[in-house]
Amino acid sequence: MLALLLPSGSRSSAQKPEEFKGSFQVITRFSGFQVTTQAGSKVILWTSPPMRSAKPWNELVLSWNARTPGASGCEFRSRAKTSGHWTPYYSLGRWAEQTNAFLRQSVAGQKDADGEVLTDVLRLSQAAQEFQVRAELTPDNDGTTPTLRALGVSLINTAEASTPRPADSSVWGGRLEVPQSSQHAHPEGKAWCSPTSLSMVLRYWSARLRAPELDQEAPATARAVFDPVWGGTGNWPFNTAYAGEFESLFAFVVRLRDLRDVEDLIARKIPVILSVDLNALRERTRKQIEGHLVVAVGFTAKGDVWVNDPDTPHPPIPGRTVLRVYPREAVERAWTASHRTIYLVQPSTEPMPSLPADSAQ
Repeated sequence: MLALLLPSGSRSSAQKPEEFKGSFQVITRFSGFQVTTQAGSKVILWTSPPMRSAKPWNELVLSWNARTPGASGCEFRSRAKTSGHWTPYYSLGRWAEQTNAFLRQSVAGQKDADGEVLTDVLRLSQAAQEFQVRAELTPDNDGTTPTLRALGVSLINTAEASTPRPADSSVWGGRLEVPQSSQHAHPEGKAWCSPTSLSMVLRYWSARLRAPELDQEAPATARAVFDPVWGGTGNWPFNTAYAGEFESLFAFVVRLRDLRDVEDLIARKIPVILSVDLNALRERTRKQIEGHLVVAVGFTAKGDVWVNDPDTPHPPIPGRTVLRVYPREAVERAWTASHRTIYLVQPSTEPMPSLPADSAQ
C-alpha cells in the first residue's frame, strides 16, 4: 500500500523528518500538513512535514488529484535539503479546471545553483534525501476553495542504473480490451499523443466502471490538459490531474523499474500509459529523442508488448493500426528515455498497487 499517513499537528522543517518509504508514495491524508494563510492574500498554504527518502535522489515529479470549482485554483511546489541548506520552493505547476481567472500552466525560468524545473520535473544539482511539498489553494471570489484529494511523489536518482528483473510470463498471451483512437483523427491532433492515450484509458474505465462521465474523447481531454507555457498537451502531471478530477479515479505520474512492474499492473487489469522515445520504439536510426505516449495493454505469448499507439494514420491502413505489437527490447529502450515514466490511472476504490521499494531507478 502506497498511502502515506501523516500524523496530526503542524511540523517545521527543523524537526525530525518523516520517513518516505520507497521511491513513490501517495498522500491522501493531510492531517500532518501545516495550514497557514499567505500574508496579504486569501491563498491557503498546505505544507507537508519534512520527509526523508531511504536513498538519495536528484529528480522529483509531483502529481496531484484536486477539484478546483469556479475560479479557484492550486499551485504545487516542492523544495529539498541539499548541501546542508533548504532550496527555495520550486513551482511544479498551476492547476485549474477553468482558466478564465486562475491560469493553468507550468512556470518557466526556474533555475539556480541548487536545481531547475524542466516543465514538470524538479532536477537537483546534487542528490538529496529530505524534501517538502506544498499546495497553495486559491479560493474563488465567493470563498469556495479547491479540494485536494491526493498527492503523488515520485523520486529517482538518474545517476544510478537498474538491473531489470525476470519477466512474469504468467501474464503473457493476453491483452486488455482498451478502446482504440488515432490522434490524427482530429485536425489539431498532430501532437496529441498524450491526451489521446489518456482518453483511451478513460474510456476503458468508463466501460468497466459503468461511469459515463469518463467517456472523454481526445479533443476534450486535450483542452483540459493544455499547458500554454510549455506549448502543448504533454505536461505529465496535467494529464494525470485531469483524470484525477473524476471521483471514481486516482491518477499519478510514476517512474517504474522495469516491464515487470507493467506486467503486474496489466495483471490487475490496469492499462499503462508509457512515456517513450518514438524513434527508439520504432527502431529507427535517428538518435534524437522524440517524446511520445502510448498505452501498454498486454503481452504476446513471447513477451512482446501489445500497445495502443495513437500515432496511427486515420483512417487506418493495413499493418498500421492503433493496436500493434512492439518488440519487448524496443519498448525497454524507448521507455528508458523518460526514466520509465508512466501515467497510473486506476479506480479510487481499489488499493494502490505495491510497486517495489526501488522501482524508480
